[in-house]
Amino acid sequence: MKSRTLIYFFSFSLLMTSCARSVFKEKWLKEEAPASYVARFETTKGVFDVEVYREWSPLAADRFYQTVKHRFYNNTLFYRVVPNFVVQWGNTDTAVFKKWAAHKLPDEPVMQSNLKGYMSYARSGKETRGSTMVY
Repeated sequence: MKSRTLIYFFSFSLLMTSCARSVFKEKWLKEEAPASYVARFETTKGVFDVEVYREWSPLAADRFYQTVKHRFYNNTLFYRVVPNFVVQWGNTDTAVFKKWAAHKLPDEPVMQSNLKGYMSYARSGKETRGSTMVY
């Protein structure tokens, strides 16, 4: 009976470590987004798609691509919703958030206005864009 329990324990341990995803790898920051792409978000209130054009903001498009690709926004929540003004979301897992937050996104020249239906990174001043999204 002990050997069977030990086998189950090692099988479970192997399964758990193989399913665990990495919090952050610095090499991810070098991944470049395609010229345009669509990211689909599935929420408890429905599905929405985000269409991204890299030429509008190359660094932001790359970062969004990296964070979506590496599941940064999975199981997150919309933590600030002000009707007819703003919706804000980002990762609320402090271990994951801290790893990405250490790599701020440099400011870029404005190529498009923040029109209704457009999305951008939240910021609190010069060179403060991180990974929190604002719609």
